[in-house]
Amino acid sequence: MRQLDELLTEINIIADWYRGQPEHIESIRKNIDGLLKARRMLATNLIDLSFHVANAKEARDAAVFARKRSYSTKALEHKENGLTVAESDHKANIETETHREIERGAEKAYEQVKLIYSSVNDVLNALAGDINILSNEYKKVNYNG
Repeated sequence: MRQLDELLTEINIIADWYRGQPEHIESIRKNIDGLLKARRMLATNLIDLSFHVANAKEARDAAVFARKRSYSTKALEHKENGLTVAESDHKANIETETHREIERGAEKAYEQVKLIYSSVNDVLNALAGDINILSNEYKKVNYNG
């Protein structure tokens, strides 16, 4: 699996190319091969991106678990040492601040890669629509490229 930075660079190149395509149908008739290639490249990139989404989710879930476990352990220790429930919770919250920061970072990373995945899917759908329109136009006029 490719590194996320490398993958995002390639996705951006494809998206920039697609963004720059003219909007009228006649000018993109000759670009159906480019559209097909872009769709194929994005589809294969989406496979790699799905692994990054899964890894980011796993990291986020692990961070949540670590924070909750640490918090529970600390709160229980303080309660066993005679502190009230409120005092124990307060101290446990302070002592697990680093865990919460790690959790926030993992959540942010997961949300970012999930949004990118969704956006790539949207571009794939747009490409498929353009290709479908062109294919139908070709059939209507018996265009052989």
